[in-house]
Amino acid sequence: EGLSEGKYDLAAAKEKLGVLRKAMIKEINTVAAGFDFPLSIPLLLGWADAVTDKREREKMMIEHSLEHDVDYRRDEKYSENERKFTLMHRNYRYLIEKFVQLRPRGKDAITEEAARFLLAFIDWFFVITGASDVIHYDISPTGLNIDHEFLVDVEYAKDMKDHQGQFAREDAQLRLGLIGNSKDKVEHPKSTAEQMAALDDAFRADYGFKFMSLVSVLIVLTHWPEQHEGVAEASSYSAMQDEIGAESQKAIATLEAGEIGPILDFLTLKPEEVLRIIGDDQPCDDLPVWEHNKRSARYTIRPLIKIEDRYHWGPYATRGAGIIWSGSPSVGTLPVDIGRASIDHLLENWKHLLDDQVELRAAEVVKRFTPHVTPSAELHRLDRGGKHPEDLGDYDVLAYCPEAHAVLNIECKNMLPIYCVKDAKRLREKIFGVPGKDEGHFRQIEKRQQYVLGHWAAIAKALRWPLSSAESPKIFSLYVTPITYWWTRFPPRKVDTTFLRVEMLSNFIQDLRA
Repeated sequence: EGLSEGKYDLAAAKEKLGVLRKAMIKEINTVAAGFDFPLSIPLLLGWADAVTDKREREKMMIEHSLEHDVDYRRDEKYSENERKFTLMHRNYRYLIEKFVQLRPRGKDAITEEAARFLLAFIDWFFVITGASDVIHYDISPTGLNIDHEFLVDVEYAKDMKDHQGQFAREDAQLRLGLIGNSKDKVEHPKSTAEQMAALDDAFRADYGFKFMSLVSVLIVLTHWPEQHEGVAEASSYSAMQDEIGAESQKAIATLEAGEIGPILDFLTLKPEEVLRIIGDDQPCDDLPVWEHNKRSARYTIRPLIKIEDRYHWGPYATRGAGIIWSGSPSVGTLPVDIGRASIDHLLENWKHLLDDQVELRAAEVVKRFTPHVTPSAELHRLDRGGKHPEDLGDYDVLAYCPEAHAVLNIECKNMLPIYCVKDAKRLREKIFGVPGKDEGHFRQIEKRQQYVLGHWAAIAKALRWPLSSAESPKIFSLYVTPITYWWTRFPPRKVDTTFLRVEMLSNFIQDLRA
């Protein structure tokens, strides 16, 4: 494509990467088109499941190691295991979705040698597309370098790789319970079963089946040999609708007549949908891996592939889809933008409940260390004679710790998870705003912090804190979330705020007291 080694500025890099990306898509399509779709799909599904199985075994081994002395760092091994899985499973998903898109009509099944080539090529394709997305969404790139071996590398600030490693290790430490207080983890006040039951009517009206039935069928497919006598354990399975319906009827007492057909259709990855983004009339030129919420045809949530009259699936894939569908409402969303008013209304209400839960948990943690805690503190209401401005809004948690002689101004936020570069940009702008346009959440946060700095004595008097006006307290602004985010761990601009995951709040206060 005429690219040569050297360093490119961002504008030139974006243009070059766009050209290279199109050429790589053409190459992937050409190679994949040479194989037979029905013969290849069972192999691809099994190989993808094997990647998940390897990750699960490694993860289990690391978790069991907590009971023993080991000569390696668990957090590093855990984060490396997750990194390898994330990258390799992404490559397999793309290849499976590519086969569904093309429905190739070659003569032979894909070979291991051809699969290795395609997976390696797709891995580099994601390097190229990832670099293009990072530049497009301005996620701190400084340039592009192509070396003499034509390896492509996006240049970032010097400390970016160190930050990536640190972020991954800290996340692993939290997951393994090596840091923080796992008992402080925020849970949704409504159980998973309650949420699924509440979604039943909305899904029945819009799709012809209950949400609970959707998840239950995925469980049946995951444990297919246990449900279907005479079927041996395998890396992938296939069955006709009548077979799946009969076994599901036996296993699911609440399954209603007529549900199984719409459920299987809903869970099927279809060639006419894999290039579509919700709301766009025209299909994309390739699988829209840069999109998440509006990309409904993803293997992670539609794990069935229909060939003639048989459905094919991998048991780890259906297990994962069941976890995603059943677990997503607890963070106030679904894995795809369904676009149904009745469902959106439920999800919005649940998101507010979780927002409240973050505030309640933060206040609960602080109360272990001091009785001087005021949640949802609206100063103009708590001290009507104090002439506090109404536009301050409410402080999620205001507290005074006598032992540390410190005031805590705690902002509690529950953000949706991020899954792609586009999501990362959205989150960054929501929290920190857009330079020259708005300041995001921090406009109000910094206003409240400045008010505490200038009026701490009046606030202490109104809230009856045992605080002398003779000695200024240390004042800390904290931003507490239930999930660790890149942009809260490494803010894009300097802010006078400490970002904490809820489980780390008690450690922060303990350090203050010490």
